[in-house]
Amino acid sequence: MTRLLREQWNPIGDVPADEYAGYATRIGDLLREGVSEEQLSTFLADVRTGAMGLPADLEADQRVAKMTREWYLDARPDFAD
Repeated sequence: MTRLLREQWNPIGDVPADEYAGYATRIGDLLREGVSEEQLSTFLADVRTGAMGLPADLEADQRVAKMTREWYLDARPDFAD
């Protein structure tokens, strides 16, 4: 998950490999709680604009939320929406 965030989302740019590890852990928790793609996108947007203080990029946040949730659902075929 950390790698996915660094390679697909990465609002900061050139960062160490573990820069997004804390966010990846939280995303894992959210996915296990059954959050929707929209809720996951909102989390990413809040991190980007709040914690990081960067401009919004709704398209990138939505794209990565979709990608991340699909990855999780594929890995957990017993997971029900």
